[in-house]
Amino acid sequence: MISFRTTKDIKKLLLGVGGAFFLKLASAGGVLFFNIYIARLLGASDAGYFFLAQTFVIIFADISRRGFDNTIVRFIAPYSNSFDSDIKEIYKLAICRVVPLGVFFSGLIFSLSSSISGIFFDTNEFSDVLSVMSLSILPFSLMMLNSFCFQGRKKVSLYMIFNSAGIPYLFCFISLFYPPTSSIEASWIFLVSSICAVTISTIFWVFESGNIGSYFQQMELSGNIRNEILKSSNALFQVALLTLVNLWFSQVVLGYMGTAEEVAIFSSATRISASVAFVLIAVNSIATPKYAESFKHNDLDSVRKTVLFSTRVIFITALPFALLLHLFNDEVMSLFGEDFANSGYILSILLVGQVINSLTGSVGFLLQMSGNENSFRNKIFLSSGFLVVIGPVVISFYGVVGAAFITAFTLSIQNIFFFYDVRKKLDINTLRLL
Repeated sequence: MISFRTTKDIKKLLLGVGGAFFLKLASAGGVLFFNIYIARLLGASDAGYFFLAQTFVIIFADISRRGFDNTIVRFIAPYSNSFDSDIKEIYKLAICRVVPLGVFFSGLIFSLSSSISGIFFDTNEFSDVLSVMSLSILPFSLMMLNSFCFQGRKKVSLYMIFNSAGIPYLFCFISLFYPPTSSIEASWIFLVSSICAVTISTIFWVFESGNIGSYFQQMELSGNIRNEILKSSNALFQVALLTLVNLWFSQVVLGYMGTAEEVAIFSSATRISASVAFVLIAVNSIATPKYAESFKHNDLDSVRKTVLFSTRVIFITALPFALLLHLFNDEVMSLFGEDFANSGYILSILLVGQVINSLTGSVGFLLQMSGNENSFRNKIFLSSGFLVVIGPVVISFYGVVGAAFITAFTLSIQNIFFFYDVRKKLDINTLRLL
């Protein structure tokens, strides 16, 4: 049975979270620099085109992965001490399901780029940007899939690099030699960065397995494992779709009802506010596979101890950082350029949702790793439904302020729903500090 009761285990977890914290800090710094670089280099209008096109890439890459992200973490984590042949078969199963969808969505968005551009900005420039960015859907999707494989194997550094920092750092590196002067040129660099990132991550994953030739051998997962994986991924695929609504619906609606400048401001504020949760993400990167192992062995005591430790770390870091961002909101937003100055109030509104997201802890992952995917899905469905019905009305009246408010409110009620389910189903209080 897995346990974190000993001092040695707690120290090991602390070191892991500490390392993940600094890795996430480096990743967040890279992402932040990437966004500031784009905004200052291109200006609010061109940056708006680029960020909206990037949103399309993220959305359809997530759909392409069909819920295999956390399914892979859940089913690979129990093999963390060895590289079983089942891991390779799980990976091959995921790849075979993801690639066709990635190719399909790349072709779909590429062929419809002019029509989509007409819906939002009615400019050829956005059409061209979207056409190029659509080619990034498949490599971006596969890179993210690889990152979750690394998380399942507890390779936190590789998970952090390819899950968030890989493309921004590669983009900035390429820009040293070929600095973009327009959103179209930035899109080409993003595409090249995506291809490089998925190539590097795949090489690392294959070498992690220790035997390249085994990927070409004919092996089969047992029927029960395969069915359980597909059942979990189907449930989490629905979750992924609903999560995409919560994350990106406001920005897409704002793109339709507002201006490219408003999209750029909202997108930049969203990315800054999300940095409040980087400690939560760092904790989750270490804790999620441990949750999967512990639930596999029915060791709830280990889960509770990990949750208690995580809650304390998140509490003493998230609140002060959020307060600091709020006090200097205009100064932080002005980092993106003059066009973004005096929009700090948008950041402050979004910070409310991120603070609640952080303080409720790893509630979403607890539900997913414990086999409560359906409960997780149902709660996201409620918050997504609210956003879809109320969001366009609020945004039509209040513009970017309405988008910020409805986004923060939806994120808050979603995590409160998760917290309630974790208390009820697992008897775990993620808000407990003592």
